[in-house]
Amino acid sequence: MLKGKTIAGARVYTNQAAATWVEELPVILIYVKSEDVIKFNQAPRELRYDMQVVIEIIAKGTEAPFADDDTTVEDILDDIIEVVKCVMARSETLDGTADDSILTAIEFDFVGDGQKPVGAARMVYNVTYVEASPQETCPQEGLGDFETVNVDYNLDGDEDIDANDLFEIPQ
Repeated sequence: MLKGKTIAGARVYTNQAAATWVEELPVILIYVKSEDVIKFNQAPRELRYDMQVVIEIIAKGTEAPFADDDTTVEDILDDIIEVVKCVMARSETLDGTADDSILTAIEFDFVGDGQKPVGAARMVYNVTYVEASPQETCPQEGLGDFETVNVDYNLDGDEDIDANDLFEIPQ
């Protein structure tokens, strides 16, 4: 959803450990911080997941600490944050993959010791979705789906099968 929408361009990665170099900034990293799970429905058993998704923006700014030309690291981060907020607000269900998402926090970090000041903004979204319990979706070991019934008829009581029927069970 975010690729190509900000000045980070295609440098949007769904991996917190993606290698980033100062020359490639700005970049956007998207990763899960935590996920709480609670029972949502008893029958059929469904679980509700409340996941904290972090959209981390890392950018560099001008060397001048008091620059007023919109190229400070703070200005660049603010510009990208505004675009991300708009993109995320247009699709609260994350293109149908979640039930809801909402921005819950924005955190900032700045480092000014290098050649250019570098900063990071972490936008934390609470993403909620519901899915069937793993016990409902995992295949049973050793048993296949109950799709057919094979019935043997022994009408006279001896060991020979007198008739046989195969029924398919509608799914």
